[in-house]
Amino acid sequence: MLYEHRLRIRYAECDMQQVVFNAHYLAYCDDAVDCWMRHALGGDLHSVGFDCMVKRAEITWLKGATFGNDMVIRLGVAKFGVTSFEVLAEGFINGEEKSFEANLLYVSTVPGEAKATPVPSRVREAFATYSR
Repeated sequence: MLYEHRLRIRYAECDMQQVVFNAHYLAYCDDAVDCWMRHALGGDLHSVGFDCMVKRAEITWLKGATFGNDMVIRLGVAKFGVTSFEVLAEGFINGEEKSFEANLLYVSTVPGEAKATPVPSRVREAFATYSR
């Protein structure tokens, strides 16, 4: 099962040609991942002793989204490491036409610190529900 996040492309996110400026796609992914994590963990990440940081983000654009489009982002965990996990996200214009693919590598950290730590078992189990 994949998590789905929906948004509408706003005027301020587009350039003069009404196409989404490229940096916004990663912001969309960041927002989708945040909503997914909170949904999977039932709220606040820190309350379960978990936080994370992006180590690597790669994106491939296939078609530009434009002002007024609805975007559906589908995501899930591709694989787990000891202290990391890889998320694959795909954005679809109006839920149908693929706009981008993103590969995001997160490192599990101690809340409030930039120190890598193993992905907690509760987090691993919750995220594994949304796997690719």
